[in-house]
Amino acid sequence: MSRIFYIVLIFLSACAPQFNSEPSEIHYKITPQANGFLVEITHDASVAPTMTSPAYYSTFSLQSSGNDHTVRYFIKPARRQAHGPSDTQIDLSEGFFKTSGYGLIACLGRKWDEAKSVRITWQAPKPWRFANSFSAGATQQSFKASCYQLQNALYAGGTNLRFYETPLATVAISNNASEKVNKKLIATVKKNMVKVKDFWGELDDAKEYYFVLIHPANGNEHGGTAQFQSFQLALADFTPSDASKELDHLIAHEYFHQWNGIKINVPVSTQHEVRWFVEGFTDYFAFSISGHTANFSNRFENVSLKNYVSDMKTHFDVPYIQGRKIAADMDKAIQNYSSRKLEHLMRHIVRRSQADPLFYLTQASILGVICEGNYMNCDQAHQLIENHVNLGHPFVTASRD
Repeated sequence: MSRIFYIVLIFLSACAPQFNSEPSEIHYKITPQANGFLVEITHDASVAPTMTSPAYYSTFSLQSSGNDHTVRYFIKPARRQAHGPSDTQIDLSEGFFKTSGYGLIACLGRKWDEAKSVRITWQAPKPWRFANSFSAGATQQSFKASCYQLQNALYAGGTNLRFYETPLATVAISNNASEKVNKKLIATVKKNMVKVKDFWGELDDAKEYYFVLIHPANGNEHGGTAQFQSFQLALADFTPSDASKELDHLIAHEYFHQWNGIKINVPVSTQHEVRWFVEGFTDYFAFSISGHTANFSNRFENVSLKNYVSDMKTHFDVPYIQGRKIAADMDKAIQNYSSRKLEHLMRHIVRRSQADPLFYLTQASILGVICEGNYMNCDQAHQLIENHVNLGHPFVTASRD
């Protein structure tokens, strides 16, 4: 009797309507308000899907919707990083905002890496203009994107945004500088992006859309942040007579991250462990690509990169400074051992990461590619990383002319 009961139960379960909690189409209606955004989300799931809010970095409050297929919330994005240019800047009274998706977009569904049909409608008066990592200049956008991409994208809008199209990117400038100054900035962005694109060669996908945002810096120094298919430049001086070496390097650095840091699978749990590679190696090549010389500093030369995160405020520069030194030593060792260069190893790692979704950037995987590809002596590579990443031994040979 019990067997018959279970057979009937299985039959009824198979015939019963299947409730889908994973949406395939999501519509975000975003309305800028005084100090944040009202976001309304509708979806095609038959039951309320799992929602991951961006509240960790933001002031987030759910609003009543009165509809099972609508989620409403008010959010005031917050700053994510403790150093560098702020990822979030909101001054809606002055007609400008910029934020990353983690401070704006709530994700629906459990499958973060699955691309869904997304539509964004910006609700604002006509003088407002909007742009993000998916397109620019439209108040309604339709595209395919995963939750991961939505939350790591860059979003900007305002009444004083001016858009400039280049072969590689849409560039938005949020300032009142003259067209002459803006054209100089655009030319500098274009020049250095072309150099980085040429570096990666066949790894570049010309079909990808890139968005570059240039806006005034909050402090006295230039800074930048790379995000999904985009990067932003916070510039302290909007009246450059000529492109500065600092600006050339900054653009090359941030665009280089589209490969080293974005196209490579870096688990959140190991981001700090390999930051010397993602930031330091990027800095090493940014100097080379932009045609300038890296100044190697003795600061933090005895600091273990493995432990620097215990004091980020004091040791923020460690992965940049130490990483550049490791890159210089490794470049020299690779050339001496195999007559190749560090740039060949970089391309190999990106190709491997793109071909294998289970390849993650860790110290072990970096060493694995070095050893399997016979780029340099395997024991020497292990010792170099052990000494300078894990133990914090001082450098002797690191230099670059």
